[in-house]
Amino acid sequence: MAKGRQPADPSARLALLKAGLKKAKPADELNANEMAAALGMTWRNLRYTIDADPELPILTRGGEGIAYRFRAAAVFKHLIAKCNDAIAQRDERALRMARITGIRLPAPVAGVHVSSETLTASELKIAGETLLVVHKLKLLQGAYVEAPRLTAFLIDYHSQFQQRALSLLGKIDPAGQWPVAVRQAVDDTMRTLLVNLQADMERFLSGIRDTPAR
Repeated sequence: MAKGRQPADPSARLALLKAGLKKAKPADELNANEMAAALGMTWRNLRYTIDADPELPILTRGGEGIAYRFRAAAVFKHLIAKCNDAIAQRDERALRMARITGIRLPAPVAGVHVSSETLTASELKIAGETLLVVHKLKLLQGAYVEAPRLTAFLIDYHSQFQQRALSLLGKIDPAGQWPVAVRQAVDDTMRTLLVNLQADMERFLSGIRDTPAR
């Protein structure tokens, strides 16, 4: 990694900081350039970090004629904690997005708490666009079927099934040689089956109509 360029991924940054902490001794005190080098950055980037983070531990704040002094281990520990917070917030946002979009993600990182915080406008926009893309892909892959088409197919399918089922008895016993009681029992059984299948289909279609679109 070139000096002065920090990894954008907080997980990669965290690994570098932990490695630096292992090398730092508790009593090590560094000046500005030494602290920047230990962190793998330029003094200019470290100065930006100092300005953006008033809680960064500094033994002596530099000024005219005064040099900056840092306790290296304390600086590493502080920045490691900041990275852990950034990773937790990133994972929490990802989990909230997963709940909104229904896209399955890898298991959450241990210790990450998912709050009830609402998504930002930007996150909602991303979630909406993601849902639209996923829905289109599912349609193209045949994973989704439009409800009106499915309803029309099932009604037509069941209607044809009823007609053919009711005509079976005449084909099986065309001459009417079965005993009347047997013929009546078979006919009643078939009609009961068809009525039950009709009810099952109507319950299924009712569930489709009542389910909100995702």
